[in-house]
Amino acid sequence: MSEDQLEFFEQSEFTVNPDPNRDKPRLWIEHLIIWEKPNEVKREVLLRPGLNIIWTPDESAGGEFFPHDRGKTLLCRLIRYCLGEKNYGTKEQEDLLRHKFSAGAVGANIIIDGTSWSVVRAFNPARTTFVLQNGDLKTMWNGTIDPNYQGVEVLIAEITTKLLGDTPKLMPPGLGNENAWATVLSWVTRDNDDDFREVTSWRHSESQSGSPVVRSSAADRTLAIRAILGALNAEEVPIYQGIKGLETKREADNNTHAFDKRFFARRVQELAREMEMGDISDVEELKRKARACRRKALSARNAAGDVLVAARERFSTLESLLIEKQTLVSVKAILIKEKNSRLKSITLSKTDSTESSRINDNFPCTAWNISVAAAAERGCQLAKVHTSFEMAGEEAELKRLENEKSEAEEEVKSLQQTFESLKREVGKLEREAAKKADELRRWGDLKDRADNLDAPSDEAEDSAATPDVLKWQLSKFQKQAAGNLKTLSDRFHDICMVLAPNAYNGTVKLETDRLELSLNTGGKGNTKATKALKVIAFDLTAMVMSIQRPTCFPGFLVHDAPRVGELCSNHYNKIFRFVRMLESPKKNDSLFQYIICTTTDPPKELQGSDYVCLKMFGPLPHGYLFKTDL
Repeated sequence: MSEDQLEFFEQSEFTVNPDPNRDKPRLWIEHLIIWEKPNEVKREVLLRPGLNIIWTPDESAGGEFFPHDRGKTLLCRLIRYCLGEKNYGTKEQEDLLRHKFSAGAVGANIIIDGTSWSVVRAFNPARTTFVLQNGDLKTMWNGTIDPNYQGVEVLIAEITTKLLGDTPKLMPPGLGNENAWATVLSWVTRDNDDDFREVTSWRHSESQSGSPVVRSSAADRTLAIRAILGALNAEEVPIYQGIKGLETKREADNNTHAFDKRFFARRVQELAREMEMGDISDVEELKRKARACRRKALSARNAAGDVLVAARERFSTLESLLIEKQTLVSVKAILIKEKNSRLKSITLSKTDSTESSRINDNFPCTAWNISVAAAAERGCQLAKVHTSFEMAGEEAELKRLENEKSEAEEEVKSLQQTFESLKREVGKLEREAAKKADELRRWGDLKDRADNLDAPSDEAEDSAATPDVLKWQLSKFQKQAAGNLKTLSDRFHDICMVLAPNAYNGTVKLETDRLELSLNTGGKGNTKATKALKVIAFDLTAMVMSIQRPTCFPGFLVHDAPRVGELCSNHYNKIFRFVRMLESPKKNDSLFQYIICTTTDPPKELQGSDYVCLKMFGPLPHGYLFKTDL
């Protein structure tokens, strides 16, 4: 044993009492294979219970090789893929992998509560999956399909049934009972995109994992942690959801109230501008002006209506008189035409007696019992006098009629001028009356809108206040869970003291709907490295608790490059040594499996093949996971 190891164990007083009823992890991966195409293996990785190191040494200081992007994170994603996660990379990564390995696949031999399950999942878009209990992993991607093969849902159902106990029933609605294993998987194989920032930061949206936890809240994930660790009462979930529902309603009410106030202010300003009142916020003043202006518009409309009615009456009277005079002119014209015809008849009788006799048959001479014209032709003096007298009378009558017609025409002309003027005046008055009516309707609408303006209260109605009884019930159940949480906090403290001997205290506290991790490191503050160390310690605490007694934490944990920020090599090395300390003295009999990916060199005593299950280094592209530059 090296001096570093001796110092580590001398300083550590940490003890573990493994569950005597088990000699293997409840979940662990025994074997992982990557195929380029059927029957052509590109990479094999053998794993074991206990500590498993994926190491990409930093060779950049001595030459050209850089440790990052060789595939350690992709390997973690493939492990998650074999355990049932939807995607094995970002869309860009999957497109590149399908381009180079269109007929490729990844497979794993997974031990679930002592039973071997072989899983093969293709890289193709259909994500072809073969699952077989007690199968021969090496022969499963050979281009043929065994009728006994099943889908990935069978694997997930087996894990859920054998390992998760009542956890699915305790999943909050934000995660769903059907996503219990996806939730556990997200925790035990957390992304490194968030740099181990928060205890509930498991899946980053940019990793495009397809995991349902991406859409969940931190509060829901906190409940899931408690359910997995046996620190959640079944009756607490609906109470918590009730409180969250009321809080959500309160938030919605507040948002609605804020919107109502903004909408109300906008409506007031719109009305003020329409009423030419400028910027105004006094609703009552707005209402008063709207009512006054409507009254004024009503009065103006009525006055315009009265003037229009009088004008229409004058117009109607004038129109009747004009028609009467036009009729008179027409009658006079007919009479004048008749007189002209009569005069023409008399004139013709003097030159054409035959014709005159024929024409004047209706004017007989009573003395001779013949026509007047015929009598005059025979020399009757009375007939001659009668003819001249008749002609003079007709001419006088014609002149009179023509004078009367002329006078009537002048009168019609004058009346038409007056009629047209009055017609224009009526049209103008009609337009003015219509304008006044429109103005009245406008002010009536503005008045109605102003009357309907009810200012919202200064504060939202607190109808969604959380009832004290719910808070009391929740606190009661959380007190019942305090025993398990105290065990969790004590174990967390012990592990923090091992990983950071200079720290004073480490605690886990439940703050209603979140877990608060604290680590007093002597005033160095809550740095990025300290945050990561707390999260690592918490995950290891859950794993240790699963070693000591059955929990729904599967005793399986993957940490991808957990050295973040300014986490010093001394603290980082203690992670490896602590996990090594948890191992059983008997090789491969440890009750957990811990896979850690690192670019930082692990402690020298752990750099051998007993602990390093995959080392990617040396010339490219063979130093890559897929032995090619994707």
